[in-house]
Amino acid sequence: SQLILDKTGVEEEKESREVSRVRFLAHSLVALPVVVVGLVGNLLSLVVLKNMKGVMYVYLLGLAVSNLCVLVTAVPALFDISEGFEDGSYTTAFYQAHLMLPMINSFMASSVYIIICMTVNRYISIYRPSQFQRIHTHKNARISIVCSFTGGVLLHVPLCFQNTVVSTCLDTLLISNSTSLPTENTIDATSTNNTTSCVWKSDENFEVSENIVFKAYLVVSEIILRVG
Repeated sequence: SQLILDKTGVEEEKESREVSRVRFLAHSLVALPVVVVGLVGNLLSLVVLKNMKGVMYVYLLGLAVSNLCVLVTAVPALFDISEGFEDGSYTTAFYQAHLMLPMINSFMASSVYIIICMTVNRYISIYRPSQFQRIHTHKNARISIVCSFTGGVLLHVPLCFQNTVVSTCLDTLLISNSTSLPTENTIDATSTNNTTSCVWKSDENFEVSENIVFKAYLVVSEIILRVG
């Protein structure tokens, strides 16, 4: 029985190492270069599109900004998945718990909504040409982009409460010895100090994630995004 348990432990450790290696290859060596290429491409798009005057270029400019935000927020997320933030600070744990996933999902949804606005614009130009000139304006394009970003953020605000920040505090006993100069009565003094070190990390908030309302929200938000 002991031999079987030892073998299982070795296999689990080997499997864990293999999973870690796959994560490193997928998220560091593959995903990060793709993200870097995307960042460069979107930056070049911004340089070109900012000098364009057409209404469709306003949509494309907003799309480039949204895609750029997705890629920027994806960089620390990929690092967290492949390597992991191990500093144990409250700021890092707060970002992991309340900001990382909502930011990425919000900007991704914004990109989808901007593409929907562009599609609707093209549809009206073909099937409702009499109304196209009235709708196809710079003002309406900017309003659509603002609504796309606002809708993406509002749709994913509940994700901020899916995780929570928890702390693990350890008491460390420090002992220091001090010996006085040699005299007739030599005194050995020992002083003790207690120090508390806390490590913060992100953990799932089961009161929220297991709630039926939150589960329904996940289904509705995915339907809204996918149908769009």
